[in-house]
Amino acid sequence: MSGLIKSVKRTQGTDGRRVRITKDPAVDLAEKSVDADAFALEILARMNLANRTRRELWYPDISAKQPLRWLQEIFSQVNNGCHPEFSIPKRVEFIVLQALLNEEALSIRIVDTKGIDRTAVRKDIEDHFRDPNTAVALCSSFNDALHPRCSSFWNGRRKGDSRT
Repeated sequence: MSGLIKSVKRTQGTDGRRVRITKDPAVDLAEKSVDADAFALEILARMNLANRTRRELWYPDISAKQPLRWLQEIFSQVNNGCHPEFSIPKRVEFIVLQALLNEEALSIRIVDTKGIDRTAVRKDIEDHFRDPNTAVALCSSFNDALHPRCSSFWNGRRKGDSRT
């Protein structure tokens, strides 16, 4: 959100070996700052939080991009704090007036939660399981699928969920 993005360049050194050069503007800023408070204030100023107030975004009718491509790009920007109008809010709605899943007759809403990093007992996720009109998909990387957090979450849901 602050624009302090680390970059890595790979070049060939004089000895013929590949050399990796890392540039980290956050480290440069920290070294130039008088103290930790000045560093923190500069980062906050760069984040421009006062102008990051948007909570809703509509697919523009005049967009040259396909709706799913637009949605993917915008979601990535917002989710990673790279969109200049969004902070990282609890909830963002993306509204696309065209059918996303080739089904015109259904009103479909896709919700992405912040994951189950620390605890599997979370009201924001539990509410979706209780809604009879909701199909819940739990996603993880292949190696994390059998992680105890994921397993305990799913096993706990199956016991109390009559839809599974």
